[in-house]
Amino acid sequence: MFFIGAASGSLFAGVMGEDIATFSAIGLVSLLAGAANTPIAASIMAVELFGAEIAPYAAVACVISFLMTGHRSVYPSQILSIKKSSSIEVEIGKELEGIKPEYRPRRKSLISVCLSIFRKIMGQ
Repeated sequence: MFFIGAASGSLFAGVMGEDIATFSAIGLVSLLAGAANTPIAASIMAVELFGAEIAPYAAVACVISFLMTGHRSVYPSQILSIKKSSSIEVEIGKELEGIKPEYRPRRKSLISVCLSIFRKIMGQ
């Protein structure tokens, strides 16, 4: 995981013309945060390994990675303690391996508003 995250960060740094070391460090910890569902631990690890200057960037990247991975983990016996989205219905307190996430749109979500507008336009 560490190598893939660091290599991805290095690739993005090369594409964007930024500092390769910084992007590699952020890639390393953000992939860990998403794959293991551990954004706080990965953020602390970034500070420990790379210094306090990287902390705000690493924390943001770790939280984004954590939220984007959904209800998956490299550790299938991990117990789900929070919902990552109010639109995804999952059982709290069960192992990730045994849950079946279901999409349920909120009443006034942006998607449902856009769908209702689209239906009105297409119905006319």
